[in-house]
Amino acid sequence: MEKLLVVGIDGISYTRLKKLIKNGKLPNIKNFFSDKTYQPLKSTILPTTPVAWTTSYTGKNPGKTGLYGFLKKTSDYAWEIVNSSYNKELTIWEILSMNNIKSIVIGMPISKCFHDKNIIFLPGKFSKNKMINVPPEIKKIYKLCPSNIWDYKEYKYYIDLRFSVAEYLLKNFENWNAFFLGFEHLEIAHHNLFDKAPQIIDKVYEFFDKRLGIFLSQIDSNIDFIFYSDHGHKLYKKSFNITSFLYKEKLLKINKKRKILYNGFLKKIKTIFKPLIPISFYSSIKYLKKNNMKSSDKLIETLYDQKNSKVYPYNNTSGNFIGIYINDISIKDKLIEKLKTLRYMNKKVIKQIYKKEDLYNGTYKDEIFDLILEADENFFIDPNIHNTFYKVISNTNISQHELLGFVAYNLPNQIKIESIKDIFSAILYKFNINFPDDIDKDCYICSKFKNISYHTYSNKEIATSKENDNIYKSLKQLGYI
Repeated sequence: MEKLLVVGIDGISYTRLKKLIKNGKLPNIKNFFSDKTYQPLKSTILPTTPVAWTTSYTGKNPGKTGLYGFLKKTSDYAWEIVNSSYNKELTIWEILSMNNIKSIVIGMPISKCFHDKNIIFLPGKFSKNKMINVPPEIKKIYKLCPSNIWDYKEYKYYIDLRFSVAEYLLKNFENWNAFFLGFEHLEIAHHNLFDKAPQIIDKVYEFFDKRLGIFLSQIDSNIDFIFYSDHGHKLYKKSFNITSFLYKEKLLKINKKRKILYNGFLKKIKTIFKPLIPISFYSSIKYLKKNNMKSSDKLIETLYDQKNSKVYPYNNTSGNFIGIYINDISIKDKLIEKLKTLRYMNKKVIKQIYKKEDLYNGTYKDEIFDLILEADENFFIDPNIHNTFYKVISNTNISQHELLGFVAYNLPNQIKIESIKDIFSAILYKFNINFPDDIDKDCYICSKFKNISYHTYSNKEIATSKENDNIYKSLKQLGYI
């Protein structure tokens, strides 16, 4: 049987990659992609890690997977931080396994696997899974890239380690059919280095390219492959604070503890904690605890009075996208009109407003936000409370997600990949495997081809949903929430 190489790289944008290739900074990627399809890839809405990767693994929208961001809403206006165990849908490598196709899976972000047949599995970032069928010598050395690194040498170490593990398995387990290799390193570099050492980001890209060249030299140059990123990354210079906007419109109520913190103690905080301004969500919680002010065990309850607000935002940063929950449905149309007319320097701030029924369907649709806002590409939508809270529009300097990632692939001619949802169906079609009958039918292959066979796959395994402290710390360090 033919082989397939799938490389998933978290957070690389098509624009940045194209520029670096044009400037001769990524010779190995340039040579490998030279005569292949290479193009922008539309991510999910919201374009954030758990949503996009899970959709690419399952071919299903967030209404079916239940993953619509790093936070999952509960019935009591509280939240849980998600990890891979929240995805109860079968992943692509699990379905391949069911069809006796052997896979090696290394470091794919927020990946999960509960099938031990035909799979070597090493979990990725935000995954709670254990290693499966991994040789002891690899178990001893395998590590994920930490979220709190700034030194170029550390990035080199962790990138080299990931490739070394892949090369070992490539050499010693030759009977694989699908090889999945994931990297979180470049996404972490974007978040950590954009303002402190932006020149190092390009160096990280260049080292990745160098190491990729060595890895590819050990693989048949004619192999079918898919290289893709879950979303892009860009630098935003303007910020639209959705929390401030809703508060001024008298639609959002701030938690009383939060009001005390920002109105009563702001001057004291600025004096004592001046190096920490703007105040982050997490430093605020620490301050509350230090002053014996109880904050909820659930993250978001310290920000908004969700129960008594007419409208409140989803507190998960996703570039120029954000979700909105509406408690008072009677003001929905008025809110939409108000947002549509919002302008800055004679330009619209909000580019498009989606209703959840336009984007999502499935078991979990009702717990997802009622509206999704897409701002102008120059605006980062900020749901947090800062020392500049009372400004709806302000200057900023932040590297955050954008909708377009990238994809490069070499597959049979009739297979096309236009959105991240198409990754799943493209792999199944390449191996001539029956599609799950509950797959989203708007993927490219489902909508274009008539010779698709469908099958009901059973997934009896139940995964734990206990929060992982390491995932919490990673999200905190990267500023996702």
